[in-house]
Order: sequence, then C-alpha cells, then structure tokens
Amino acid sequence: MYTEQDFKNDLLANIVSDFDENSDMYTALLESEFQFENTSIFTRKVWNTYQRYLRIYCQQKFKTFLEENSSYLLSMADRVHGERNEYYIMRIDIVATFSPINNGVGPGFISISKAIKINKTTDYIGEGGCGTVYKVFDDVLNQYVAYKIFDPSSFHQADIDFLRKRFIGEGKKLIGYRHPNIVAGYEIGKIEDTPYIKMEYVEGKTLLQYVKETNPDNIVRINLANDLIAAIGYAHSKEDIHRDLSYSNIIITKAGELKLLDFGFSKGELDTSYDTTQCPVRTKFSPPEIASGAEYTFSSEVYCIGAIIYSIFTGKEFNIQNLNEINEIDIPLLYRDIILKCLDKEPNNRFRKRLL
Repeated sequence: MYTEQDFKNDLLANIVSDFDENSDMYTALLESEFQFENTSIFTRKVWNTYQRYLRIYCQQKFKTFLEENSSYLLSMADRVHGERNEYYIMRIDIVATFSPINNGVGPGFISISKAIKINKTTDYIGEGGCGTVYKVFDDVLNQYVAYKIFDPSSFHQADIDFLRKRFIGEGKKLIGYRHPNIVAGYEIGKIEDTPYIKMEYVEGKTLLQYVKETNPDNIVRINLANDLIAAIGYAHSKEDIHRDLSYSNIIITKAGELKLLDFGFSKGELDTSYDTTQCPVRTKFSPPEIASGAEYTFSSEVYCIGAIIYSIFTGKEFNIQNLNEINEIDIPLLYRDIILKCLDKEPNNRFRKRLL
C-alpha cells in the first residue's frame, strides 16, 4: 500500500531538483502532515483509476506560501504519485494547524544533544501514541535505541497540553516498568518545550503478521500466549490498564520474543484525571460492555487478551462470530478454556486481574 508517508518521502526527494533542502518549500513540506482522501470517482487521465484528494496540514506561517505554489505542488504530485496504485491525485487542500517541533541543526533534523542528531527522514520509523519514532545508534549503550518525539497528529481533537501530559505519563510508566516482554524506557527529556522518550528499539513483525507468515508449532504459540499474559499481568499488577491492545502494538522480535508497545492510552485504576472525552479508548476487539457504553475496565482488557490469544492459535483476525473455530483446530485444552473464559460476555465471569 502506498501511504501518505511514502508519498511525502518521494515528493521531498523529487522537489530537491527545484528547491534545495534549505528552501521554504522543502521545510514547509517536511514539517507538514499529509492525508489522502479517496473517492469512488473515476478519472479519464489513466484508465481505471480513481480520484484521490490530498490534504496538507502545515504550520500557519507556511499556509499562504504553499497555497501560492499549489499549481506546482499538484504538477509535482502528478509526476511523483504516478501510477503507484489505482488512485490519482486530483486536488490539494492546504490546512493550517499547530506547529510541530522544528529544532536541531537544520531543516529536517532534531538535536537531542551535541552527540545525538536525528535525521527526520532517514531515521524515521513510524508514529503512535501522540509521537513520531526515530531509530538512533547510542554510542554509550552501544546499540540502537528509539526516540519517541512528542508530535501529536493533526487529527487529534484533544487539547495539546493534555496530550503532552499523557505523553510524559507514558514515558514515566515505561521507565518504571521492568519486564522482559514490555518495551523498556530509558529516559524522558525535553527539547525546549517538546518532550521525548528514549526507549528500547524493537525490530520485528507484528503479532498477527508473525503467526500468519511463520505458522509456528503449538509450543511457540503457547510461549507467545504466556508472554502476552505475563506482560499484561505485570501492567495490571501496577494497577495500569493498557487500553490500546492491538496486533500492531505487539511485536515479535527476530529472536522470537514478544514485546508489548505503546502505553500512550494506559490509565491507572485510581487515575481520575484521565479525560476520556478527549482521548477515548480505542479498543480493537469490542468487549460487549464497551459497545453498551460502559467504562473500559481491567475485565474489558481481559476480553481483549482472549481475542489476541485466539489469533495466536488460529492465525486469523479475531471475530467473535467465528469463535467455534477453536474447536476445529489443534489448540491445547488449557488455552481453549482460557480463550473462552476471557471472552465470556459477562465481565464478572472472566479472569480477575493478576490471576491469569
């Protein structure tokens, strides 16, 4: 799939021929966020392609400049996007938003310290939990680490100070945790007013991708299920609910180790300061009580654990309608029972926290 970030990287690489890396054009686009809007409208320019609109969320100071150069951008987008897939960019909208960080030794760089400079293009890994993540080699630790820089999406509706508080809270949790199946946090710092989290760099495949591609035997699947239970059980023992369990937040490393990531939505049981109207729970597995409007609890998270263990053993995305499939494949009886107990419609019938 050709994503917005892929397109942005290609666009930046191509405009260097017309604008150098110190130009307003390069800087404006580098510090912007791109969003595609796909339509069902055919265009005749290339047969059997659909129209696609592009929204560029930029800093206020660059809005007029980009609007004045919109014809150039559309022409360049036409050339760069080309026939990468079945969509064609037909319109570009420029939208001003809050300013992301722009610190460092020049456009496209972030300076953590004199020794650590992040190249925002080549060191980029991905995004999540109100931050952009970069991979950097740490000379002291003699290993790669990840820097998560506070950079909330333009699509977040919450107040930016609230998001910053949640981001710092995530860093504090990771530094306080000590578990082999939870990504380790090393440091919380600030670049001027922009916080960052230095953490363990985890490389591997997402959980569902791993079980689909490797089709592991039941011994491996059992180990993955046990590691998941241990990681979530540890967080629960700290009175924390992860609240954003998903396949993409669970990575299986090249060594076969399970790592739980992204605690940006986590909440302590006694934390009454978390405003769920600003940052609602984004559960992927829809515990029945949540669909009915109830609050997300430890028991709701146990339901999500059951859904993920279902996927570990079946190699399929969870669908409660297909739950009977676990009776048709070779799943150890203990783990079949665990899945069914976790997925009980009645929250009080599920496992209690810490007793998984």
